[in-house]
Parts: sequence; structure tokens; C-alpha cells
Amino acid sequence: MKTCILTTDTYLNHHTGEGHPERPDRVTAVIDHLKKVKSKNLIWKKPEKFDLKYLALAHDKNYLNNIKDSFPKQGLNFLDGDTIVSPGSKEATQDAVGSILTAIDGVMKKDFNNAFCAVRPPGHHAEKQKAMGFCVYNNIAVGAYYLLEKYNLKKGVTEDLIDSLFLKMEQELRQKKKINIVGFGSFYVKEMKQRTATNPQNGETFDLESREVVKFKLGKKLKEMFKNKK
Repeated sequence: MKTCILTTDTYLNHHTGEGHPERPDRVTAVIDHLKKVKSKNLIWKKPEKFDLKYLALAHDKNYLNNIKDSFPKQGLNFLDGDTIVSPGSKEATQDAVGSILTAIDGVMKKDFNNAFCAVRPPGHHAEKQKAMGFCVYNNIAVGAYYLLEKYNLKKGVTEDLIDSLFLKMEQELRQKKKINIVGFGSFYVKEMKQRTATNPQNGETFDLESREVVKFKLGKKLKEMFKNKK
């Protein structure tokens, strides 16, 4: 089983200010640890450029235009109380989204079995019309819409490592009845051996074998690598 690690140095240029919890060290620590893992099944790849039209699938066009003008030529700019951008953030935010889409393409084309995107800024709190929780774009939502549009998937399942995935954007995706969203903290499908699963958020039960399931989570192989590597 091959796992792809997607990352790029541009995350280092996304500055959030001294003392901010969302800082380059978070990703650097992960990357440094992964580089110690020697495995022929671990592939390193940089994100590919993508058509920016995919951002508009998850975000309001006015918001995207505002974001385009929000990256400062110098210093820092606060998008909200804790979401901050710097001159290097423009490229970093696009690479973060690009990593998700590159990961999707690789898995769908069977270049590798799963992928882990070591990127920043993160992208699961941003709403359709505003930045939130360190996130400028909702990378996960863009990826979900990308799957539905490019690969014509009828249904999808996304898992997040925390229960706050999507916030209001989650409601929109649910209303369209195309994406089932479950929180990693309260729901887990063990190795996809279960035939059905119930979302604790709304009690909905769905058949895992009858629909095309795409999961965004840390793959089993990668978790074993972290566990075994001291």
C-alpha cells in the first residue's frame, strides 16, 4: 500500500505573528518526523497547480475577490480575530488547496492508495463567505466538491480529525444530500469493514457498500509509521 505525502515549502512563508498557535513549526515537526521513516511505500509529492474555478464551488465569489485583495505587500493582515495572512500567504493558501486536489487525483488514478497533506494554513473552519479559525479557504469542502464535479461521484463521505468540520458549510453540503460528514472524534468506521454507519450528529444511517465512499483521514499505514517510529 502506497501513501503519498503532499507538502511544499510555501507554508513557511505564511506568517501569523509571534506567539500565534498556528505557526510553521506545526507542519515542520510533522515533516521532520516523516522524513525519518524509511519506506518504499512512502511517496513525496508537491501540489500541482489547479484551476481556481474550483474555489468558487465552495466559496462565494465576492469572498474570493476580497481574499485576493487581502494579502498584504508587507506586514500582517487580520481576516478575523485569529485568522491572519502575510505576503507569502497567497501562495501557501493555494498550495494547501492544491495539495488536497492533487491527493484526490492521485488516489482516483490509483497512483497511490491514500495521502496525507502536510500543509498550512489549515482548511476546515472557513465558511462560504468568511475566514475562520486560522482557515482562509475550506480545503476539505473544495476537495469534496471537486470529487463530485470532476469525477462525477454520486455520494461521498468525509471524515475530519475534529468535530467542527465545515460548521455552516456542513449544513449546506448536507442539504444538497451529496456529502455525508462525520466527526473523527465521535464516529469511526474501522477499516471500512462495517456495512453500515450512523452519523451521531443527525442519526442518519447509510450503507457504506452501496455508494462511492471517499474518506479524508490519516491512513492506517501512516498511523503505523508514526506509532513505530520513536
